[in-house]
Amino acid sequence: MRHGAARGLTPVLVVAGTLASTLVTLMPAIAHAASVTPAAAAVHTIPVGSNPDALAVDASTDTIYVANYSDGTVSVIDGTTQTVTQTITVGSDPTAIGVDETTDTIYVANDSDGTVSVIDGVTGKVSDTIPIGNVPGSPYPGTDALDR
Repeated sequence: MRHGAARGLTPVLVVAGTLASTLVTLMPAIAHAASVTPAAAAVHTIPVGSNPDALAVDASTDTIYVANYSDGTVSVIDGTTQTVTQTITVGSDPTAIGVDETTDTIYVANDSDGTVSVIDGVTGKVSDTIPIGNVPGSPYPGTDALDR
């Protein structure tokens, strides 16, 4: 995470463990050692929702947002304490997520219902659901929805 490195902290790599419904933070130097498995390099695991599919980081607030595909939620993680502080219900099958640090707004593309959930980062509530339909040539919005 670029933000931690800027403050002189050791950078870590965050990996979504979709089968285990966890995020795993790894020390990159350890994770790349030939004799060390990723599990042995794990520094910390964070339980999140079912089938975490995408994540976004708001470096200005030290917050990590994880889109949990199978249960239609976003896990909000305090980057300092590495704990889930909130779980927000969004649309069906969220698969992409983006953060606008300037407005403290989170955008979540929901595959199955062709919507984008707009989350107010201050209140942690969905402030709007925008129907966008499906991306041409794809059965769901995907990451292209966040570029609109």
